[in-house]
Amino acid sequence: MRCALVQNLNNTVINLIVADPSTDPAHEGTTIIGLTDDSPVSFNWIYDPVTRQFTDPNPLQNTEVTP
Repeated sequence: MRCALVQNLNNTVINLIVADPSTDPAHEGTTIIGLTDDSPVSFNWIYDPVTRQFTDPNPLQNTEVTP
């Protein structure tokens, strides 16, 4: 399963790995969070352990140019 490796200190995604979060141990100071196949989660996204949601800290701005 595709997973996010989250640094507990600041709840930031520090790596994307293939693991089983129910059986594979996380390194000290990290948490393994399973992702759906279509999840856009990437490096530096922020994880909220209360809501179990990820947030992109740099969402794309609307770059549409009006003539």
